[in-house]
Amino acid sequence: MRLLLLPSALIPFAAAASYTCPPLGPVLPAARTPSAHPAVQRALPTFLERGEEETAGFATSAVSIGVKSALEDKPLLDFHHPPPRRDPRGAQGVDADTVYRLASVSKVFTVLAALQRDDVVRWDDPVTKFLPALKGAAGGLDGFGVEWDEVTVEAVAVHVSGIGADMMMDRGQYEGDWEALGLPPLEKKPVCGGFLGQRPCVMEDFIEVFKNRRPPVYPAYQTPVYSNTGTAIVGLVVEAATGKPFDQVLQELILDPAGMSSTTYPSPPEDLSTMFIPENDTIFDWDLGVFAPAGGMYSTTRDMLRFGDAILRHRLLSPAKTRRWLKPSTFTSAPGEFVGKPWEGIFSANLTADGRPVEVYAKAGDIFNYHAGLVLLPEYGLAVSVLAAGPEISAVVPAYYKWKLWALLPGLVRALDEAAREEAASRVAGRFEDAETGSRVTLRIDDGGWGVRVEDWVVRGFEVVPNLGRYSHTGLNETGMEPNPNVTARAYPTGLKSGDEKTEAWRAVFDYFTPGQREAIDREAFHANASCASWATVDRITYGYKALDHFEFVYGDDGRVEKVVPVAFGVELKRVEGEGVQADRGRSDEL
Repeated sequence: MRLLLLPSALIPFAAAASYTCPPLGPVLPAARTPSAHPAVQRALPTFLERGEEETAGFATSAVSIGVKSALEDKPLLDFHHPPPRRDPRGAQGVDADTVYRLASVSKVFTVLAALQRDDVVRWDDPVTKFLPALKGAAGGLDGFGVEWDEVTVEAVAVHVSGIGADMMMDRGQYEGDWEALGLPPLEKKPVCGGFLGQRPCVMEDFIEVFKNRRPPVYPAYQTPVYSNTGTAIVGLVVEAATGKPFDQVLQELILDPAGMSSTTYPSPPEDLSTMFIPENDTIFDWDLGVFAPAGGMYSTTRDMLRFGDAILRHRLLSPAKTRRWLKPSTFTSAPGEFVGKPWEGIFSANLTADGRPVEVYAKAGDIFNYHAGLVLLPEYGLAVSVLAAGPEISAVVPAYYKWKLWALLPGLVRALDEAAREEAASRVAGRFEDAETGSRVTLRIDDGGWGVRVEDWVVRGFEVVPNLGRYSHTGLNETGMEPNPNVTARAYPTGLKSGDEKTEAWRAVFDYFTPGQREAIDREAFHANASCASWATVDRITYGYKALDHFEFVYGDDGRVEKVVPVAFGVELKRVEGEGVQADRGRSDEL
């Protein structure tokens, strides 16, 4: 085995350093008006054309797709397909105000309500604190009962409680020759479910079944198992903790603040002419009973985009709590997939043109002929709503909304990246100097990597980047140390801003390795991209408790960076007019 060795003077500074993979998250400020950018204007019509071709064959299924940037008031995309055949009880047209069943997208609202009331619902509280009826030894389970005191609010919210997934669709409650399929006769048949003529399950049914008749699937926190039961418990916990009916909690905490005036729970709107109902449908108003928090909501494209907007603009949780909510909680066995609260997340390196990984927070919902999807890309301030209903949609495998995301997001994300690069080229890039101290830096947008390239960085006559090896305990006095011309630096926005938002904090990541060295590391490692460890290198070297990689960008009234401050060096570098640095531009023509 060949070991890759760094020069000893670089080791204290580099630590686990590798190539300049960016910190996770935004690599440039988002374009302020994405809808006005030519790349976005080229990309979205392509998606619309394909959508129109596809839905032209849907005779009885409706589709509504909306896309919105949190930076703009109007949607980027608003697509609707009204089928030629629909039920006369429901809407005869389809638009942004047409109501659909949300099915399991409802779970997002339920978990959010629990997060909003963290004054009375703690994430690590056992559910028995709120539902004491679940305590005690389970009967009839031969020692395999759920250890309910180990099941926390977090566990049921993120599908790692280990409890049974459901009870609504137990086959034993429906008439049929189950014994012909090898199943034994039941002495005690299930009596509720809410489907196909069965009454909805109530609290007492739930407690009796899950305490005495439903064994666990796994121990708590071992592995995720998608669970309607878990979200139903979250709803019961919120009711018990607040002393209010769950529909009232939803209205007060989420629907009213987000302006979701057309969203209902747990029943469809009183005016059915606003709701799309597939031809001869019988399930549009099925009552889910105690399981309604897991799938009992109805909403419109307009309201769902308002909801996504309210999340991304931090109107429902504080910025810090929103960021905590939009983080993975556990992982599935599919590489690149994770489970959140209660998000079905994707960590994908295939969305961007350059392979930079992006977090996608999604929640799907399916209940017979009704299908929905809500998707958030926090890094891009993007919300996507997919609502659909009808038999043609139900025949699509896997979920219809996934096919729409696969068609939409790669091209749109690349177009938004292009818009951000071009805007950064005019607003951020440039040459900045302080003649009095002999200091300067050039910020450049190029095709060689992410973020802003930091070049010709000289402070008080000393060139910083090639001499980074000197900024260490062993290299400080090594005046004969040769500069390393291969070292590069790129700066990335952190999201930290001054109160007036005129000053932004950025951090640089330094790349010490040659492409050959990075390749050697990745070849020897047992996992992909082992040479990418920027998260372990940021803010590592300080002088007077100020990091060498810390920059402040000060914006002028024209929206351009007018001053760059390398904080640890104590100098202010002002833009030199007439010496802007342009971006190398690419194109994103297709989705």
